[in-house]
Amino acid sequence: MGNPCTLEVHDEEDPVRVVVWAVNNCLAVEFTVSLVVLNLGKETDGRFHPQCVTFTHSPDDVAEIERILACVVRAEIAWSDLEMSRGAWHLPFRRSDPVLRRVLEQQADEIIARLPSADGVAFDVRRALAKRIARGDTRIDSVALDLATRSRTLQRRLAAGGLSLSGSGGVDAEGGGRKISHGSIAVDCRGSLPAGLLRTERLAPSF
Repeated sequence: MGNPCTLEVHDEEDPVRVVVWAVNNCLAVEFTVSLVVLNLGKETDGRFHPQCVTFTHSPDDVAEIERILACVVRAEIAWSDLEMSRGAWHLPFRRSDPVLRRVLEQQADEIIARLPSADGVAFDVRRALAKRIARGDTRIDSVALDLATRSRTLQRRLAAGGLSLSGSGGVDAEGGGRKISHGSIAVDCRGSLPAGLLRTERLAPSF
């Protein structure tokens, strides 16, 4: 398939967008988008349906891709992506993927290990995040639940220490601190698991 694709997950938007980038490799983009859509449909027992798929190029047979993916396909747009409702984004999978889970947990541990040492609430939050990153749920409400407190109480405790919990799942320090972020996801179309993924379980777990 040539060069690998890069996937950028924009789950802060509505609809949620998964942007696919590949340098001079239209076939890889079509393959990756189709693989993600079909895999998500399979893993949700047919409940996942994207709102639309877009390509920067013009595929040979747009009508056929629409038939296979069961959604609108738009060609010659500024980016290649697939768009889905927030409800579709949060659909549960029919099964778990223990191999992927171990990869995600290992990478989360490596990220935590690189962070500067901390104690008190910052340490507790980072420990909770390390467990939740692999599951793709780093909302402050969920972290507060793990810490047996309320989200507002947790926010006040963080603010008292000059910290905040970012929407992307990071502990930010005022004045340029570090954070854990979702970032980009590199997917090798030849089948290798990429390094640095934090939200891939929302994509195709059986790559």
